[in-house]
Amino acid sequence: MKNKILYCLWAAWYILCVGLGSFGEPEGILKIAMLVIALCFFVPGGLLLWDAKKRGNRRGVLAIRWISVASLLLTLIFLPAFLIAGTNGRDAANLLYEVLILVSSPMICSQYWFLSMFLWACLLSASFLKTKPENSGK
Repeated sequence: MKNKILYCLWAAWYILCVGLGSFGEPEGILKIAMLVIALCFFVPGGLLLWDAKKRGNRRGVLAIRWISVASLLLTLIFLPAFLIAGTNGRDAANLLYEVLILVSSPMICSQYWFLSMFLWACLLSASFLKTKPENSGK
């Protein structure tokens, strides 16, 4: 039950980040709020990964791993495409920017693109870490 709540919370943060990522260039308190929201996006994923590792739930770890891989891979595809399209035409760049908002919503929401990609990479690399077996009272 706890995992369902965390996945729902993660989806809600995603939707919030997509909505806020649609704003132009925020300033002041809105920019700070969007950064905090984008950082909070990664908390449910981190908690899910931590819980899956603690319980030895391989499926849970793999789910976080594949979500991280998908986000990083799609960002790797669409970010250069967006940057290249920006030099060729405004309509193509706008379309690719909208796709980029959907692919990596916390990246656009935070306004600090490297930060989101770094946090996705942290989740991905943490999914490969081995955990020590819990002490069984010995």
